[in-house]
Amino acid sequence: MKNNFLQITLGISALLLSGALFIKTLTPASATPPTPVAFEQQGTSSIGKYQIDLEVANDPDAVYFYAVIWNTENGENSIYAKNSKTGGEWVPWTYNIPSPKK
Repeated sequence: MKNNFLQITLGISALLLSGALFIKTLTPASATPPTPVAFEQQGTSSIGKYQIDLEVANDPDAVYFYAVIWNTENGENSIYAKNSKTGGEWVPWTYNIPSPKK
């Protein structure tokens, strides 16, 4: 009876010790996402020559898409439109935002 008890307690101790050693060997997980190096602070306009803003407007009959594309170096811009009814290509819109004079 004593020998059985000793074997059981030694077995439990060995399991606990091996579990503790296994947990000790695990590396901690990093929960912080990496900071992107290709992007700068928002609103600086210093990343690319061209930037785009896409707007979507819902209507009961169709969905309308508008894209404003502008040159960050000289301020020139264009607006393009597309809708889900026609499903066509992006076409230049008749109204453009005033660009700075050269």
